[in-house]
Amino acid sequence: MSTCQPSLFPKDGLVFSIRADNDNGQIVDSVTGIQIRKTGGGISTVDGYRCWDLDNAYLERSGGSQLTEGQYYTHAVWLKWRSSDSGWRTVMRPSNDHSVIIRSGTKDLGMFSNRNGEFRDSRYDITNDMSTLQLVIVTGEGNSATSNTGTSTFYTGALGSGSVTRRGTSDRVVSGTTWYRLGWGGQGPGKVAAAYEWNRVLTIPEMNSLLKATPTGGP
Repeated sequence: MSTCQPSLFPKDGLVFSIRADNDNGQIVDSVTGIQIRKTGGGISTVDGYRCWDLDNAYLERSGGSQLTEGQYYTHAVWLKWRSSDSGWRTVMRPSNDHSVIIRSGTKDLGMFSNRNGEFRDSRYDITNDMSTLQLVIVTGEGNSATSNTGTSTFYTGALGSGSVTRRGTSDRVVSGTTWYRLGWGGQGPGKVAAAYEWNRVLTIPEMNSLLKATPTGGP
């Protein structure tokens, strides 16, 4: 496993942080205090990092504090995508909408707006992202603090690479929703090493620092 580099991790505006290597039987977000239960799966090791096996499982808020998605946000997840294209691959799924998802039967990256318009394609295909852990990031810029319209911008970067790449945009956001699940029943995303949220849009240099910090570089 690569040595973590916590000094690189962008902490300004951080509101959510969970890591599989901190799972000792209880999962609690270390920033806001959201208590989370795991519905199945176990712990796998991918590229030297502990990951929750969410191929057929998900993480769900079970108590503690609550987190509302604001007008501006960043969601970032370290994961290895589930290999099968059968069914959706749901990543971050607030109380309404899905900020990051792969369309069923495809490798199309986008978001899903339950409130307005369903799947919104980023025009990026994850075919070349299947072999290793990936940092998947979406930033949201809503038209208001509770709006479902705005701009989601997607970035990815492979473990060990030097920079993230902007992959595309969609015209919906998850502003005004609350933290609910990572994954969904029958729609697991794959193996997840860590997940983070900020109440602002990270800059590209900050995203690159997050990439270089590796899956164990966060709090």
